[in-house]
Amino acid sequence: MIGSHGIGVDAIALDRATALGIPVVNTPEANRGAVAEHTIALMLGVAKRLVKADAATRARNFGFKYQNPTTDISGKVLGIIGFGGIGRRVAKMAKQGFLMDVLILSDTASRMEIERLGYRAAASLDALLAEADIVSLHRISTPNSRRLIGERELTLMKPTAVLINTARGALVDEASLAAALKEFKIAGAALDVFESEHMAPNHPLLTLPNVVLSPHCAGSSIEALERTAEQLVERIVAVLKGIPMDVVNSEVWERRRR
Repeated sequence: MIGSHGIGVDAIALDRATALGIPVVNTPEANRGAVAEHTIALMLGVAKRLVKADAATRARNFGFKYQNPTTDISGKVLGIIGFGGIGRRVAKMAKQGFLMDVLILSDTASRMEIERLGYRAAASLDALLAEADIVSLHRISTPNSRRLIGERELTLMKPTAVLINTARGALVDEASLAAALKEFKIAGAALDVFESEHMAPNHPLLTLPNVVLSPHCAGSSIEALERTAEQLVERIVAVLKGIPMDVVNSEVWERRRR
């Protein structure tokens, strides 16, 4: 069997493992809290200009605050695209912690469920992008969701809006995002995931002042890594005992049982 540290199985040749009858397991719950916290941290990092403020302080530039106004996230409209385990946690933190007006676009949750939880259901992606002050991506990567946010979608966002991505790099057209940021068509962005983690030294996102970047570390807190290791061992032992737990290629399991 093959075990993935986390929810993603992008690094595993899943079709080949399935053809060979090898079960693949993951740990979808282990790092949800860590990624949700990091998402909120990135929102605050952009709104409060923390990276630039830190650099200014180290340079003893205490006039920074007069040329670099910051904003609040409290009370703003947060558009969440994808309402799985992480998206739900971000929504709860944003609403309860910052009194944000949370707008949800989900392929799985009904309008009734979304409204029962105290959020609003977006009529469409375009409607969410046009209304949200902050757009946070929490979709999985599929052929249909690749470059979900491109040039057209970015033009729908407010010039004061911010894009956050802690989900999958393939969801965003980075060239279009860099152009929108450079031309201040949107106010800022914060990314923990990228189309390629081997970014070229001249990648345009690396030089833009209105973007905050982190090296795909949202789910790698000490606590999350400990939970991931423990849960992965639990799933391996369970499968060896004949109890399927988070088997991604479930068809393999059904074949094995026959």
